Amino acid sequence: MTDIDELLSIIENPTRRRILEYLTREPSYPLQLSKELGISQQAVMKNLALMEQTGMLMSHPEESSMGPTRTVYAPTGSSRS
Repeated sequence: MTDIDELLSIIENPTRRRILEYLTREPSYPLQLSKELGISQQAVMKNLALMEQTGMLMSHPEESSMGPTRTVYAPTGSSRS
């Protein structure tokens, strides 16, 4: 499988496309994505991990005033991360 085939395989999935579309507007963490998109947190986590492994997304820890540190995801190369 070539890189372009892998990329197309990833973005042809409707759930991953919705997650990516949301993240292009605003970097976010899994629980927020789950609530905003109406997708289970488990499905969000699985898809985020796949997209991060392929280099489409990057993540970083972010302190939260509401509890433990969150992992925030954004598209690779995004200036909003």
